[in-house]
Formats: sequence, C-alpha cells, structure tokens
Amino acid sequence: MKPVFRYVYDRSFEGFLTCIYHFYKTGDRVSEICCDDIHTSFLVESKKIETDQKLSNKVSDAIAKQVSYDALMQIYFAFLSELPGRELYLLDYIRLLFKHGSCIEHQLTRECVQKVRTMSRKTSRERHRMLGLVRFQIYKNILYAPIETECFVLPVLGGHFQKRMPNEIFMIHDVKRSMALTYDRRILALFPLKESELDRHRREDFFEQLWQSYHTHLSIEERKNPKLQSQHMPKKYWKYLTEMVPEGSEDR
Repeated sequence: MKPVFRYVYDRSFEGFLTCIYHFYKTGDRVSEICCDDIHTSFLVESKKIETDQKLSNKVSDAIAKQVSYDALMQIYFAFLSELPGRELYLLDYIRLLFKHGSCIEHQLTRECVQKVRTMSRKTSRERHRMLGLVRFQIYKNILYAPIETECFVLPVLGGHFQKRMPNEIFMIHDVKRSMALTYDRRILALFPLKESELDRHRREDFFEQLWQSYHTHLSIEERKNPKLQSQHMPKKYWKYLTEMVPEGSEDR
C-alpha cells in the first residue's frame, strides 16, 4: 500500500498550487495539506513542498484554460478565507474541476463544492464590506489605512483603490497579519510590515524612509524575494481581481 503524506507548505497561494502540482505529478495519497509540520500520526509521513512559481503558474494556467477564470477566482477567494482545513477541500474541488469542468458548481450535494462556495463567499463579502470601511490617514503625501480582517482580503483590495485613486500614494496595513499593500502611482505590491517597525519609523519620518528602503529593496534584483508577494495570484491574473468576483459570491 502506498504511504500517506502530509504536505507541508509555506502558507502562500503559490505554495498551495505547488502542492497541487506535486499531487498530480506523484500520485501521492495526501491526508493533509498544512503549514506546520506537527506529527499527529505515525501512519502519516510529512513531505515539505517548496514553493515554485513556475509550477504554481502551470496549475493556475491549467485551471484558467481548461475550466475558466471564474473557477480560478473561486479557488483563490476560498483560499484567502483562511478557514482551517480549506486546503483539502480545495484539493478535492480542483480534482472535480479537472474531471467534470465548471458544471460541478451546482452540485452542492458534494461537500467540497459546498465548502469552497461558502469560503469564497465569505472572503468576497468581507472584501465588499472593507471597500466601504477603509479609512485613510494622511502622513506627509502618503495615505495610510490600518485594517484587521477575518479573511486575508488585503491582496484583493488594491485594484479598487488603485482605480479610485490612481494619482495617490497609499498603503493599506493588515495589522493582524503584519502585511502591507502599497501603491506608488505605478505598481501594487505586498510586503511584510510589523506594527513595531511601523511605530519606530513613525518617530523618524516613517513613510519617506520606509518607501525609500522598500523601493531600494525591489530594485536590487538579487535580493528580490517572491515570498514577499505571499498569497498573491500570479501577476498575469491581477487584472481580473478588480472585475471578477466568484459567481454567487457577492453580497446580497
């Protein structure tokens, strides 16, 4: 009998899609996909899956091309819900998508379909609420807004505010997850930002220094770290995030 594995990944969406690639490539029996290598059973072997952007893109491309962009968005929004156990539900959901196509959306008797739909709606509804709740404060010439959300909606907020304020420089800070979404009149980007670092820089012309160091970091090719955009969609799909909300996910 083939061994049963626990896939351990880095919590990013790209990392999760890399797990999906390895699942199909190896034919592994997978009992869990998680971020912590905590042994709960001697019958399950842990396998660490290193995030690979190329492999992640192969999976996202396959879903978008073989099924639809809507299906890819549904998966992404469900992943951002951060609900425990979402990875296995998404794995089962993706297996059904590749086997039967988008027609599975209406098969709510299947647990994974119902769960993914519920998780996706949860994220979409919180995103919709946050679009009206984000309040910016002005520091020098930079707009700053702290948020705390149940789902990780930060990656899917930027497009709305970029479109609304294309000539502004802004930062939305997810205090709970120590992440910041920035826009500098050119690009949107995610990077880690701890509250302690924010407090320190506030006493030292925080935003000018932070922005300068941030762009210096991005401009040095060998120091670029794709994990700074953890949980992001591949860049080629970013344009869909502002126009596409998973079908049936909107607030009612």
